[in-house]
Amino acid sequence: MPRVPFVRAYEDEDLIAEVRRIAARLPEGPITERQVADRTEVSVHRMLRRFGSWREVLVRAGLGDRHSADRCRRRCGRSGHGC
Repeated sequence: MPRVPFVRAYEDEDLIAEVRRIAARLPEGPITERQVADRTEVSVHRMLRRFGSWREVLVRAGLGDRHSADRCRRRCGRSGHGC
């Protein structure tokens, strides 16, 4: 029987700390899921499942002002849905 790969269980604070670590190394401006995904081993999908939206990930990390609502509206065509 093939071995199942080990998947580390992350606490909320582990995920938030990782986003903060990456944000500290990025230039000012919006922080995108892609920027974080390109710089971490932690699944951004895991963060989205845990916190519900990219906006909430950033808010929990104290980085809510670095979410791009304009980008969200262009991509999703609507506002206020928590993209």
